[in-house]
Amino acid sequence: MTEPQQTDAQGYSSRGDEHFNNGDYDRAIASYSVALNIDPNLISALLSRGDVYRKKGDYDKAIDDYNSVLKINPIHAKALCWRSDAYRGKGAFDKAVEDINMALEIDPSSSDAFCNRAKAYCEKGDYARTIEDCNAALSIDSNNPRPLKYRAKAFLAKNDFNVALADIDMALRINPNASELLCDRAWVYVNKGEYDKGIEDCNTALKINPNCAAAFKYRAMMYQGKGEIDRAIEDYSISLKINPNDIDVLKYRGSIFMSRHKYDQAIADFNAALKIDPGDAKLLQERRKAASEKRFG
Repeated sequence: MTEPQQTDAQGYSSRGDEHFNNGDYDRAIASYSVALNIDPNLISALLSRGDVYRKKGDYDKAIDDYNSVLKINPIHAKALCWRSDAYRGKGAFDKAVEDINMALEIDPSSSDAFCNRAKAYCEKGDYARTIEDCNAALSIDSNNPRPLKYRAKAFLAKNDFNVALADIDMALRINPNASELLCDRAWVYVNKGEYDKGIEDCNTALKINPNCAAAFKYRAMMYQGKGEIDRAIEDYSISLKINPNDIDVLKYRGSIFMSRHKYDQAIADFNAALKIDPGDAKLLQERRKAASEKRFG
């Protein structure tokens, strides 16, 4: 490969980074893909494109990119960390933990690795190990907001709302412009029933990142809690345009359509959710109920 081609690849990858940072995921993917057409072994572009796919919920494509990195460098700890997160997104928690264990063997001082394992443990419902790994991450890097984020989720799952809120507040002091952290605090407010505070955080998050699917999702939940159903449907729909694979949003919007006797729309949402999780017994029941009510009124 000639030197100009290498420079072009780096240039397209940098352009992808700009789009990624602006929340424009489709353009980011396009730029990274051009870079990789020029230089298929450009690890930075493979990692970044994988991260975009992961953010979009396209976990299989993300895993493919991380696998490509690991073919080039089998001991790339960061690729193992992010592949772990993609496995976690697919619900493959054991594979997620296995990847993180390998990453920690390569780099035992990786705060991010402990964070990712904490995230997997949290979604498995193992909150004690979640908190333990978050504490380990913070002992390595006390200025990393991610362990505070996941520790907050563990406390939230234990219904320790105020402790969870304190952790997110600390994380926001470290990174006040993090739209994801604002969304996490909004989620705590959803659970506390403090809908106006949550809406305010979502609005701030959307000023920072207008394509933040989670902000639309949580704002929709708060509008729904306030009884503003039309606004909730609108925000759920925008969230799904950004992340079509969010099964929770499909469930929530489908339930609203059911309550409004819009059975065709409810069934469409339940069908889309069942494509993501065909074994969800409650979803199957909801779809049968919608079909029955459509038929018999």
